[in-house]
Amino acid sequence: MIRRRFWQHPASLLLGPVVWAVWFVVLYAVLSLACQQGWLVNGGDHPAVINLLLAGAGLLVALGLVTAALAAWRTPSQSDFIPRTSAMVSACSAVASLLLAVPGLIMAPCL
Repeated sequence: MIRRRFWQHPASLLLGPVVWAVWFVVLYAVLSLACQQGWLVNGGDHPAVINLLLAGAGLLVALGLVTAALAAWRTPSQSDFIPRTSAMVSACSAVASLLLAVPGLIMAPCL
């Protein structure tokens, strides 16, 4: 009952963008600290282990958002606008979360 109420509330529309924003800040804060504190081998000229860890974390964030999108999509309600819109916003945030982690797999963390 509580889950259905959440997806019918307009605040559920903010779940995806808020999770994406937190992920954005965490990703770039960790990369900045890694470069500044010297956590990387070879001065950060090549993709490092931290890039793989952050890519894995990005995958977990995206999976969480996809799960939220599916839960919102499957929520029965009288008006489907808010749950369906929330599902689409969460799905777009999942794609955006993955796209944040992809450059780390290709490029060096410290440019």
